[in-house]
Amino acid sequence: MAKKTIGYIALEWTCPTCGSVNEGKARTCHGCGAQMPPDVAFHLPGQQALDKSEQTAKQAKAGPDIHCPFCGTRNPATAKVCSQCGGVLAKGQRREAGQVLGALDTSEAPGIACPSCGELNAATATECVNCGSPLARPPRQEPSPVAEKESASSGRRWLPILVVIGLIICALALFMNIGQAPESIEGTVVGTSWVSSVSIEQYAPVTQEAWHDRIPQGGEVVECWQKVRHTVDEPVDGALEVCGTPYVIDTGTGQGQVVQDCVYEVSDDWCRYTIWLWQPGQSLRMEGRDLNPQYATGSLADDQRVSGQGVDMKVIFQAGDRNFGYNTNDLARFQSFPVGSRWELEVNALGGAKPVRRIE
Repeated sequence: MAKKTIGYIALEWTCPTCGSVNEGKARTCHGCGAQMPPDVAFHLPGQQALDKSEQTAKQAKAGPDIHCPFCGTRNPATAKVCSQCGGVLAKGQRREAGQVLGALDTSEAPGIACPSCGELNAATATECVNCGSPLARPPRQEPSPVAEKESASSGRRWLPILVVIGLIICALALFMNIGQAPESIEGTVVGTSWVSSVSIEQYAPVTQEAWHDRIPQGGEVVECWQKVRHTVDEPVDGALEVCGTPYVIDTGTGQGQVVQDCVYEVSDDWCRYTIWLWQPGQSLRMEGRDLNPQYATGSLADDQRVSGQGVDMKVIFQAGDRNFGYNTNDLARFQSFPVGSRWELEVNALGGAKPVRRIE
């Protein structure tokens, strides 16, 4: 993701000695004269104004300011000796840089009321125009989140918990039943049934969509339009630049770099086309109650073909006043259950029956 610089804003810093707010370029406090310490961070100003001048950009790009190792004075990054004491700055402490300070907001900020005399001052003021007292920055009010609505009733709040408890109880009961040994009973075959199906495919034109260079051979283009195919991090010819909300990065110079994270959307031809394909068609079904399943037959057109066939076979056992169903897809197995034959059945805890042995 590319970072696009759209300009700079002048930052501020608050004096830890007297609490006065100072312009970012100020190296000493206007309220008490104290030097800006290396560990005091810059912050966003009360009123943000975007600066796109080359001079400001050059100053910010020079690098973070450096504090003199002898007297602590803050000097520009390009300085070799301290402007205050003349000391060599080779071993000075450079200011931290790169921290994100917040989103750019150039909307009009509220004025600042002087804590000493009550005079209302401009949002950019650092001292009162009436009495000269230092001014503190009131924090900008963030939009209050919308409170979520309460549930219509306490019963609705408890419903998910009750459902979970019910599922746990059912799972425990099922586990206990599964662990029980199967019941052995005798049953008589009272009926059999089968349902067969034959699936038919039809060769027909189908409308599909794909990138122009991915249309299969034989496809006929109906129409195409531009659609974003992928994004890249750097600008390319014909790409659409899409950028996020501008935000401010501390450069360590008293200027904040305003950047946007951007990606570049590359579009291509997305097309609708028609192509002839085998498609699912009708299904031929037959059913019966004997032991000899059959498949439906019929003549096929030139544009039709059989794609598959299958049969579902079922045996019904009666044991006392209970009936049990048994399904199989093995034809030989199915034909071993003539009506009237008696079988030993294993019945599990869930009521499923499995024929184990023919009795007569």
